[in-house]
Amino acid sequence: MFESTCSLPTSSDLFCLVLHPEKPLLTVGLASGHVETFELPAPASETSTSSESTSQKPKKIALIRSVWRTKRHQGSCRALAYQKDGSRLFSAGTDGLIKGFAPETGRVSVKLALGPSDTGIKDDPSMLLVLNPSTLIASLDSAWVRQFDLENPEKSLGSLQPHEDFVTGMISLPPSKTSTSGVSKQWASTGQMTVSISDMHKGVVDESGEQDEMLICISYIPNMRARKASKTTGILVTGSDNGILKTWDPSDLEKPVHKIKVKEGESLECMVPLPESLGMGDKVACGFGDGIIRVVDLRTRKVVEDMTMSHDALSGEPVIALAVDCYGRLISGGGQIVKVWEDLADLQGNSDDEEDEEEEEEEEDNSDDDNDGEEEEDVEDEVKTTLNHKAKGKRSREESSDSDADGDEDEDEDDESEDDSDDDDGEHARRLEQKEAAKKRKLGPMGAHGILKFDGLD
Repeated sequence: MFESTCSLPTSSDLFCLVLHPEKPLLTVGLASGHVETFELPAPASETSTSSESTSQKPKKIALIRSVWRTKRHQGSCRALAYQKDGSRLFSAGTDGLIKGFAPETGRVSVKLALGPSDTGIKDDPSMLLVLNPSTLIASLDSAWVRQFDLENPEKSLGSLQPHEDFVTGMISLPPSKTSTSGVSKQWASTGQMTVSISDMHKGVVDESGEQDEMLICISYIPNMRARKASKTTGILVTGSDNGILKTWDPSDLEKPVHKIKVKEGESLECMVPLPESLGMGDKVACGFGDGIIRVVDLRTRKVVEDMTMSHDALSGEPVIALAVDCYGRLISGGGQIVKVWEDLADLQGNSDDEEDEEEEEEEEDNSDDDNDGEEEEDVEDEVKTTLNHKAKGKRSREESSDSDADGDEDEDEDDESEDDSDDDDGEHARRLEQKEAAKKRKLGPMGAHGILKFDGLD
């Protein structure tokens, strides 16, 4: 179950967002053409709040700090993509430009200008994917996909058309087991009503048949098998315009493996796999056109109802972007707001620790009370012993007085010594009685600290 810990308003409609793979840096691309990078606060589950004056713990305010902001494109910023190591970030806009820059400063190091298409029509980039350290993939409005060499940005590595219409989603696939370079060379994409897999050297290598709905987004889950007999580990997941999620075997795209009705009739705009670090490696978060985020368990093929989140359901703005940051937090974006979500179990961890500390303190207080009770019992026993001793001495003297009324002077001296002893015993007994009376005074729960106990208000 997730809870929103902080929200970030944007100056204009959000088109895209990305997160640094190793740092809490969030970058957004806006309809105004602005690109802005923010530093996210540490997770609420890791922050501790304490107050010495009261037992009430004050809430620590999570602040999102703007690192830099610039007007990057003349027109809207449509796409953002990180290099795998986080060293460089790329943006694409309706001005036909792709720019590469440092994520911490925004300083531009690479600029690519996309000219008009072969037909002379303006052809702007719509999506970006950094396939490997040396290859950038850009999908265009014309449905063509272009490859660029990042080591020689002016050089184009070729073009291909995996779909009849523009690409709606792209995701890189891991290198094969036989790969000698160890870098990705293939990617999966959605467009119109099909799913395809493309190779940077071979072009389109596999394509699905047409589906009954428009496919809008795609994701890859690495540690699951589409079928028990699947040759490889990993599945593709797609979302459609009628709220249906489908799973695919990357080694065979002929038809989907499973079909899950998440929210029928509602557009599934984006999705992201949830982190394995939270024990959710078999779940995906799906952003919908109604402003709701729904989580789907791919093993049970059901919606996890108690994990449903509302990004901006009141205004009706769709969730157009989902991502997971370096701390494993879910980030959602749509309309003019970005939200940070954390696992509620982590948030409750601190409060559970505080409750344990309070219980330990109560146990210590109870232990002190028990010790006080034992001391009181010891005093009572001592008083009873002294009083019994005094009573025995008195009976002995009475018997001696009755039988030896005519005793001599020696006996009188003995009686006097016994009387002195009795006086000492009586004085000691009176002191113990006073201590016992003090213990039985009606003091409140603070004992001798001056707080009286009131009858009837216990």
